[in-house]
Amino acid sequence: IWLFHQFRQAYDLWGTPYQHLPSGDEGARIRRSVIAADSACLVPAPRLYCNSEVTAARLKTFNGRGAEVLYAPLVNPEVFHADEYGDYVVCTSRISGGKRQLLLVEAMAHVRSNIRLILAGMPETSAERERLMQRIDTLGLRDRVHVDPRFISEEEKADLVAHALAVAYIPVDEDSYGFV
Repeated sequence: IWLFHQFRQAYDLWGTPYQHLPSGDEGARIRRSVIAADSACLVPAPRLYCNSEVTAARLKTFNGRGAEVLYAPLVNPEVFHADEYGDYVVCTSRISGGKRQLLLVEAMAHVRSNIRLILAGMPETSAERERLMQRIDTLGLRDRVHVDPRFISEEEKADLVAHALAVAYIPVDEDSYGFV
């Protein structure tokens, strides 16, 4: 098994604002069920691999199984390149509270240069998108923060990255070799 991700809400996000599972007995039952099901599925695997040290540590902590880290290759490395810098920071990721695009928006309220922020990715929910847009409006950043709320192709990501001053990826307690 090559494990890329677990249902983090039942694992390391349990007890945080990103839990998104019911609190109390119902949530605890769901959590135990998820961990038990994951653990049972892993038993027959003769070898376990994870996409990062973080994912392997989570697997060891919660499921009691060790795994070898096997990094995923970049699918089309020839598409990615550096070009002339633009005037923006880009974040290409599913728009979600756990990915913390809202923190990037709030940071932009303190930026005094003409730098822009581009957030490109499909919102997890319409409520996530609305919360982000409302904060942009509240902070008066419509002219400096652009949200492209849709699936972004690899070619589009490559172009955005090629011209960016910086690429931001700041999810909650996660550095598991994200595909972003």
